[in-house]
Parts: sequence; structure tokens; C-alpha cells
Amino acid sequence: MQLFMFASLQLRLMDVAPHAPAVAAALNQSAVNLANVIGTSAGGALLATGLGYPVNGYAGALLAAAGAGLAVLLRPSCAAPGRPRHAELARPDHR
Repeated sequence: MQLFMFASLQLRLMDVAPHAPAVAAALNQSAVNLANVIGTSAGGALLATGLGYPVNGYAGALLAAAGAGLAVLLRPSCAAPGRPRHAELARPDHR
């Protein structure tokens, strides 16, 4: 899933942060790396407890659902229908 979402998320960040694209790209890669660390740490901890491999699938599904829920809760609200809240900040004359 990360393979398909990474490019679109990267483009979205470039639109939101036109004055700091390098920072946006670095934060995007950092978030992906953090997700990899959390997932592999949770999987390794479950295996160390002796619960076996099938439990890792359920734990992965739970982490994915938690991430999706967090994304829905933290998404920006729109100022007007069809107009993103950051539209005012994306104008070139904004200071």
C-alpha cells in the first residue's frame, strides 16, 4: 500500500508547502520510516511472546485500521465546499 500512496502523498505535500518542498519531502520520508519501525517492532514483540505468526496478521490489520482512523481524524477541514483550507496560503502573494 505504501508503494501506491507515497507518490500521491508527496505531491499533496508539495502543494501544501510550496515554500518548503525539501522539508515536506523529508517529513514524508520520515513518516514512512516511522511506520516501518512501528510495524516491525510490534511484529517482533509479538513473535517474541510466542504467539506465533498468525497473530502478526491481526496486529498488522489493527495497526492499519488505527492509522486510517488517525488519518480521518486529522484531515484538514475545508473552508468552503470544494476549496481546501490551505488555498489562501498557497497564493504566491501571501506573506
